[in-house]
Amino acid sequence: MLLWSVLHLTGTRAANADYERLGAPSVTLDDIRHFRQLDSKALGHPKYHWVSGVETTTGPPGQGIATSVGMAIARKWLASHYNKPSFDVFDYDIYTVCGDGCLMEGVGSEAASLVGHLGLDDLCWIYDNNHIKIEGNTRIAFTEDVATRFLAYGWNVLSVGDANEVVEALSLCPAAAPPAGGDRTLAPAPADLRPPQIRLGGWCRAGRLCHGGRAGRPARDHPDGFGQRGFSDRRGP
Repeated sequence: MLLWSVLHLTGTRAANADYERLGAPSVTLDDIRHFRQLDSKALGHPKYHWVSGVETTTGPPGQGIATSVGMAIARKWLASHYNKPSFDVFDYDIYTVCGDGCLMEGVGSEAASLVGHLGLDDLCWIYDNNHIKIEGNTRIAFTEDVATRFLAYGWNVLSVGDANEVVEALSLCPAAAPPAGGDRTLAPAPADLRPPQIRLGGWCRAGRLCHGGRAGRPARDHPDGFGQRGFSDRRGP
């Protein structure tokens, strides 16, 4: 949903005549209202070559974070070939939002290990540690200490006190390089602090049913006032 919201709010336009009407919004508000429903462009798992602005398929858990490692490696290669003294053409960082399902997958573990091995300093993963997978709570099959695992990979691991404040998580990453240099930062929200809530202010406060469910009626009495307009009155996924 984060991706679809960004594409809509930034006014991204359709750019591929093979599957879109050129110049039309790539994602409309109606697409978002019908998230994860038939004929909506706002799929539950984004797929490449369907919506302008989606540059890679991230449906299988772990594939998105592994792709971010490839992007970080590519940025390093481009910088080494095209950056000039006092003129950096390629100097951006890669940010990825991932969840419990992503970090359970072997491909995610292998990619994270490679990051530590290569010492990539242009990558930050923000781990939404809400203990929910699509089939239920992580206590069913995933109870390892993820932060310790990433420390063993050679990552710099930071904990976010309130993961519902995503700005806090993002602000930590650029300044998170360990003394030896290099970001390769994992910013999780551990359960002993305040874990993130799924759809804070939405029809569903937390839990499995919210994972990937479509948007429903907002909680209008929420103190932060999230989701006041633009959603249907359907109450369930």
